Amino acid sequence: MAAKFAFFLLFCLPLALFSQTNPLARKISVRVQQDALNKALDQMAEAGKFSFAYNSDIINPDSVVSLQLRRETVRFGLEELFGEQMTFTSVGNHVVLRLNIQKTPEEPEFITLSGYLIDGKTGEKIEYATVYESEKHESTLTDKEGKYSIQIPGRLNQVPVSFSRYGYRDTVIVVRPNATNNLTVGLMPLPREILDPQMVSLVGDQFTEELPLANFFVPEPQRRRAFNINHALARFPVQISLVPSIGTNGSMSGGMTNHLSINLLAGYSQGLQGVEIGGIANLIREDVMGVQVGGIANIVGGSMTGVQVGGINNHVKGSVQGVQIGGIYNLVGDSIQGIQISGIANLCQQHVSGLQIAGVTNMAPEAVDGGQIAGLVNVSKGHVKTGQIAGLVNKGKEIGGMQIAGLGNTANGKVGGGQISGLYNSASDSITGFQISGLYNRAKYIKGIQIGLINVADTLDGTAIGLVNWSKNGYRSVGLTNNTINDVEFGLRTGTDRIYFLLAVGARIRDTNNPGWTYGGGFGTHIGITSWLDLELEYNLQQVVEEELGHRLHLVQAIRPSALVRPLPWLEVYGGPALHHQMVTDGDFAGELPSNIGQNYFLESYAERIRHRGFLGYQAGLRVRF
Repeated sequence: MAAKFAFFLLFCLPLALFSQTNPLARKISVRVQQDALNKALDQMAEAGKFSFAYNSDIINPDSVVSLQLRRETVRFGLEELFGEQMTFTSVGNHVVLRLNIQKTPEEPEFITLSGYLIDGKTGEKIEYATVYESEKHESTLTDKEGKYSIQIPGRLNQVPVSFSRYGYRDTVIVVRPNATNNLTVGLMPLPREILDPQMVSLVGDQFTEELPLANFFVPEPQRRRAFNINHALARFPVQISLVPSIGTNGSMSGGMTNHLSINLLAGYSQGLQGVEIGGIANLIREDVMGVQVGGIANIVGGSMTGVQVGGINNHVKGSVQGVQIGGIYNLVGDSIQGIQISGIANLCQQHVSGLQIAGVTNMAPEAVDGGQIAGLVNVSKGHVKTGQIAGLVNKGKEIGGMQIAGLGNTANGKVGGGQISGLYNSASDSITGFQISGLYNRAKYIKGIQIGLINVADTLDGTAIGLVNWSKNGYRSVGLTNNTINDVEFGLRTGTDRIYFLLAVGARIRDTNNPGWTYGGGFGTHIGITSWLDLELEYNLQQVVEEELGHRLHLVQAIRPSALVRPLPWLEVYGGPALHHQMVTDGDFAGELPSNIGQNYFLESYAERIRHRGFLGYQAGLRVRF
């Protein structure tokens, strides 16, 4: 399957895309019945959405032709009209027509064509414009005075010469070398409202291209020539280059699209529709459709469809549909539909539809319709459809699945699955699922369960398990109790009536010979009988600290059933029996323990240097519910 996919990328995809973009290969439907030749050409150009460029002398205006094309190529139609009389060449979005006549060998191999380039409206000289001979790709730039000079073939009857400048309409002039060696051309300016002001500002004495690394690898004249080209000059099966200025496409490489590009150090082209391999860097000014493999970097000024593999990074200014694999980082200026994999960071400045996997961090300012997996940090300012997994921190707006982090999770919206972290979880909106952390959970609304030392929710529709469980619609009370263990015991109960948790500290103050104090906690539940009467069942575990026993283990756990009465909505009065189990490390005592707790025991045992006792007791007290 993989082999078939690779074959498609290498051969089928480039050929299919070539047929769509080359004007001569576009399929058109035209019907001309006994009409002028030039009108037939106009109909073909309109149907194929391109322009013809030719010397008017080669078209006989009195010629009457008939032509019927039904989903046939432009080339086929021209062959029907002209046979072998003409040759046809595509230059950008132009089709150049020339008489199929060559000069005699006595004519010079090359001649120099020179002249000026002027503004077709104002007559001002145009500097830094690109002038190129389309077939051999000889090129030059106009100087500060708008003057140009270029070598063109001298043995051809007609030579198409192109004139391009950003902000002006591209123009192709068919030159007769034997009759013309000086030519002044006027370019018509494009409407200012359709031009990018930032792009216009780039054209000046100092030209800096926005494509990363281009200013380092590509000479300024070569960058200027490419900048002026609105459409790809040509599409080549193969480009081989050492550096951008030394290669098979010469100084015009930045205006060409390749199907296979092999760059020993670095390459520079307008587009890629196929496969590109670079020893250091691959620089593409516009779009890529296919596969790029760069020893250090792949830089794309447009969009990327396919696969990128960069030893250090992949940088795409537009969108990505496919896979990016960068040794250090991947950067996408627009959205990505696919997968980003990097050793350190994946950065997408818009929307991610897929998966980000990074050794350190993933960032998506907008939404992630998929997941993020990072060794340290995941950040999404929009929603995350599937989930986030990070060794340190996850941050998102709405999470459709889960957040799992070693340190903390933050969701600025809803969470549809859950949050698991070692330290904290926070959701500013609702959670349908769970929050599990080592310390702190916070949610506006949770339908499910919270597990942590401290759990906080505006609205809890479920269960919170922790030392402190705080919710506006939950159960919260503080109270004082007198029981078998303590003369006075202060307790904080938080959670829900279904299950709450207790933190307690108490003191034994009446036994002046052996005073002590306790600390501990437990959990309990309320069983509603009426609006003012509940049955309560609590489990409580406390460590007893007494001077006579020192710092040894002295635990007392108890099951406490009580009747709870509410004379006022905020006041609770309760009391009932208690069943206690006492455990004391007892290595140094023979006989009774020097403690007044558990003296009236009904059960005693001794095992592994721990004394166990069972005894009955009571508890009674008051609480304030808030």
